[in-house]
Amino acid sequence: MKKNLLNTITAAFIAAVLVIWVGCSDDETNPTPPEKDTTPPTVVGSFPDSNATDVTRSGPFWVLFSETMNEESVEDNLSINPWVNFDTYWSGDTIFITPQLLLEANTLYTITLGTDCADLSGNKMGTADLIPFTTNSAVDETPPTVVDVQPADGATNVSSMVPVEITFSEPMDRNNTESAVVISPDPSNKDYEWEGTKLVIEHMPFGSNQQVTVTVGPGATDLAGNHLSSSYSFSYTTAIDNTRPYLVSASPANNATRVSRNISSLVFTFSEPMSEVSFDNIEETDIDARLVNALPDDPDFNSEFTVLTATVGKRLLPGCQYWLDFHNVTDGAGNLIDPNPTLYRFTTEGTGSYYPFSAGNTWKYHELGSSYEFSTSIENYNQSTGIADLAERESGGRLNHAEHLRYTPTVIYHRGFTDYKDDGSVDVTITWDTELPYIKLPPTDYLGQSWSINSTGTANAQGNTFDVTISANVDVEASTVNVLSDDFEATFKDCVVQNLYATIIAYDSGTPIDTIQTHNIMYLSPALGIVKEIDIDSDELQPDTTVIYDWTIQ
Repeated sequence: MKKNLLNTITAAFIAAVLVIWVGCSDDETNPTPPEKDTTPPTVVGSFPDSNATDVTRSGPFWVLFSETMNEESVEDNLSINPWVNFDTYWSGDTIFITPQLLLEANTLYTITLGTDCADLSGNKMGTADLIPFTTNSAVDETPPTVVDVQPADGATNVSSMVPVEITFSEPMDRNNTESAVVISPDPSNKDYEWEGTKLVIEHMPFGSNQQVTVTVGPGATDLAGNHLSSSYSFSYTTAIDNTRPYLVSASPANNATRVSRNISSLVFTFSEPMSEVSFDNIEETDIDARLVNALPDDPDFNSEFTVLTATVGKRLLPGCQYWLDFHNVTDGAGNLIDPNPTLYRFTTEGTGSYYPFSAGNTWKYHELGSSYEFSTSIENYNQSTGIADLAERESGGRLNHAEHLRYTPTVIYHRGFTDYKDDGSVDVTITWDTELPYIKLPPTDYLGQSWSINSTGTANAQGNTFDVTISANVDVEASTVNVLSDDFEATFKDCVVQNLYATIIAYDSGTPIDTIQTHNIMYLSPALGIVKEIDIDSDELQPDTTVIYDWTIQ
């Protein structure tokens, strides 16, 4: 009897264990999926009620939904007819609607929520919801008042980034009211948002232990045009902040290598809210001109002024170390960045060259002191022989000049040149009998060195042939230099300076008929090429200086 009972209990225990084990196994292997929300949202309440009469002409109005909504879908499908501009804000599942102007008296209006209003699961209402109402005829002669402010008057130890909030007794005329608000000291960059009767002012951070005074002048009006009866002022004091900010992270990361040439943005995250105005302290010597060229717009801070984002608008140069020095920038309290300056660097993928030589590479220049603009581009490039033309075209595209080159990884040779007339026909062509070692690569290997160039050649000009000679010396300066760019308000750093001193003589039947002495100075920027060039010819009174303003590198 006891044995049978024991067996029964044991069997029941084993069965229970098996049920638990199998049940757990099933739950883990095939968990029950959550039910998908397929229920369309509905409007469950509103002010005014549908078909209401004697409704306030200023709002705010509101609509309550049965569930949390995709706010953008509602705002995109919300209208008031007859048409009126309005502001919206959300509180939970309720959208509040405030007209920007006083509605007409004794007028039928309809708030329409379109069929595409959707919840967070994407379920659409399916049927438009209409809320018709008729306004009253009351004349509003009551001046508005300030009923609440934040930070409170007399508050201390307030964060420098806390928004200023002013709540009025009724909906206000946004333009008149925003113009009537004065903040001292002026945070310069302010953003106004309305939440019904509340004005929220986001701003740049204030200084440490700074007293801030906000005044709402009598120019503030409600929608009926009633002015604030008198000015309203309140003050508060920010917290003491002696902590220096620092760069927390960056994308691409600081000192990153092999960065894609196709990145879409640069993102910098700081340890605390920064003073946007202080970034104007970054001088042209603190930022890479090649980087500025890649940024079509000024960088933007997020609303907390802790994240700075710069959009990259063009493909970056290959094998290029881009750089930026955060110099003399501060947090909102005025504390300098730590360290000051904070150096930022990253290097792109690929191989960089002081003279990138690929078909289609184009550099655009303008001549200082004149309106003349032109481009040079590598054309007719035969990779097997290295032979190519460096074609100079005016801004309209007309071919003006072509240098005939041969590229090797260690030397760019000059083979001659051709000048063209306005109609595109050849004016003059010079061909050297011996190729001239024009640029030696990389030029940093030849700092402080020089070499001679001597050759004979043939000139063809308008059907006439002349003998020419060139006697030249190439001198690479011993140190690299930084070239400031007025176009970019930035710097081309570590440029190699190469001087060419040349004498060219033309002969007719052995008799010299023309002599030109020229001094050419080239400034070669890493990964980019010639960024500045000065030509000093013996037959010209003033040197010609050209500087780069754009480029496309394959």
